[in-house]
Amino acid sequence: IIIAIFSFLHHFGREIVKDIQDRGADNANGIRTCATGNNLVIAGRMAQIVLAILVIFTFLPFIFGIYDFGYLITVLIGVDSILIFAIHRISATADEDAMRNLAGWLKAAMPFGILAAYLGSRGY
Repeated sequence: IIIAIFSFLHHFGREIVKDIQDRGADNANGIRTCATGNNLVIAGRMAQIVLAILVIFTFLPFIFGIYDFGYLITVLIGVDSILIFAIHRISATADEDAMRNLAGWLKAAMPFGILAAYLGSRGY
């Protein structure tokens, strides 16, 4: 359940970033997403909130003793650092290239999340 919740929040936040990235083409083709029209700021805030909730949730398995220290170190370095960078970057720009780059960083954090859960569950 922990991995499913983390995965949902991570993918949901990344999909909002991808909507921000694709908003120009979506507007041109009449496709409505959370980032089209006048909703760009709302979409950015939604992505930031979802990713911030994920950062907070990543501490809970360690706090409650579900996962061990290996989980905490891996999730801090490999996931949370990228999520915090993404939260900051969404505030700084909504440029299509910047959002494409950010979506790539968020994708790169996914295997680290899996590794963190694996290490934590093995008692490392």
